Amino acid sequence: GSDASNALATQIAKRLGDAGLKPVVEPFHTTVNGTEMSLQNVWAAIGSLDLPIILLVANRDISPLTTVGANANASGAAALMELARVYSLEATRHTMLFLWTDGDAYGGVGTQAFIDAHPEFQIVAAVNATEVATPNAGKVVLNGWSASDRVAPPWLWATAQSAAKAETGLPAPLPGILTQLMRLAVPIGSGSAAPLVAAGVPGISVSVAGQDVAPIDDTITAGTSKATLAKAGRAVERLVDTLDEQQLDTLPGSSSILFFSRYRQLPGVALGWVLAMLVLPILVIAVDSYAAARRARSRLTPAWL
Repeated sequence: GSDASNALATQIAKRLGDAGLKPVVEPFHTTVNGTEMSLQNVWAAIGSLDLPIILLVANRDISPLTTVGANANASGAAALMELARVYSLEATRHTMLFLWTDGDAYGGVGTQAFIDAHPEFQIVAAVNATEVATPNAGKVVLNGWSASDRVAPPWLWATAQSAAKAETGLPAPLPGILTQLMRLAVPIGSGSAAPLVAAGVPGISVSVAGQDVAPIDDTITAGTSKATLAKAGRAVERLVDTLDEQQLDTLPGSSSILFFSRYRQLPGVALGWVLAMLVLPILVIAVDSYAAARRARSRLTPAWL
């Protein structure tokens, strides 16, 4: 809702128009930290909105701790703008919808507003680009979590990892079992993809983390890397191209699941039964020990007699 965010929305809408697309500026009202706010999303579609949609999303707003946000997340907004230009010149199987949100730095507010406003859209996959111009790039970070018990499906994690490694040459580690267990036990999800994952949409965020170097000033463009932006942008494009080749409406959506690989996975319900079976013998032993202790005490005479 800041002047900078509104100015960027105007600039995005103009550039979309210049590319031959029809931008939609969509205001919405929300409450952020107890304050009523009027925000606006900007989006444009390539293809029919009656067809299955691949959603590409980037937030325009910035973290409360920054003042400009060159990397977080002007870089993601710029990457999305270039991808919109590219896909406006190509034929795709799915409709491509590009969404620049406001308020997502406060927990996916803009994305949630878009979902609520368009229940008629059949979104079959979503990719979020955020912090994709990090200097001294060390790895690609994939985030398929949500604030619910749903996570991105294993096939999407694996597809995103493959695209990221191929285009950036950087590691793109998948979460281990312990991390997955902790996330399912205490669901925490932030950013633009989280509300989509919580709604059952296969969605994932792509960002780039830097190596252990001195803190970077994200308020200036010196805190960004054109090389990282180009590589991360190509990784997102490769991911979207791969998704577009699939029959996405037949693939599993987000759910409560643990995965060891793309093809080895354990549903959350099954995990609950496994844990229950592991705990049951302990409970039986505890009850038996308690009963034995009670029986033993019943045969003892009072110590003072």
